[in-house]
Amino acid sequence: MIKILLFRHGETNWNKKGLMQGQTDIPLNVTGLAQAFELTDMLKGESFDLVLSSDLSRAHQTARVALKQHDLGNIPFILSKNLREINFGDVEGKSREYLFSNYSHVLDIWDDLNHEQSFDVAIKGGESPRQVINRFLQCLEDNLNKHPNAKRVAIFTHGNLMKSVNKYINKEFKLFGNCEALELTYCLEEGKLVPNCK
Repeated sequence: MIKILLFRHGETNWNKKGLMQGQTDIPLNVTGLAQAFELTDMLKGESFDLVLSSDLSRAHQTARVALKQHDLGNIPFILSKNLREINFGDVEGKSREYLFSNYSHVLDIWDDLNHEQSFDVAIKGGESPRQVINRFLQCLEDNLNKHPNAKRVAIFTHGNLMKSVNKYINKEFKLFGNCEALELTYCLEEGKLVPNCK
């Protein structure tokens, strides 16, 4: 069994303004840095064999601050495009109001666990949740294969990626706040990510 801890990045100015970041590279603001420092205290007793992060600055800044008490020089620290936020296409850089006004039909499907297209619709020019989940799982599996001794893995990523993965694995709808965590396990016997190994 491999313990997987996913963390959403700290706050950015675009978060504060209610703008859709997607894959636009926006750094942490002062509040975001403070949130990452708070995460440092929460992780004081944790140990990790592998750290993965989105290559977007807000994620790997959060990782470097949150894990400053860990010896990152001796832990594999890997940045990956596959851990980026969902590509929001037409709405990147625009307000939440614009998103809700123009794509409420897509959001309604995303948020309906029972809708047959829940994982497969996308905003114009963007990605579907299934595409996000597939690249996340590919990144995880590739790196677990490269680091077969890793039993505790920290992943620093983004809110909608976490929301999609949680919906897929735990069959529940949940929004993740800045620096909030999601714990999952990778069951070696089953060879897949699961809520809990039996």
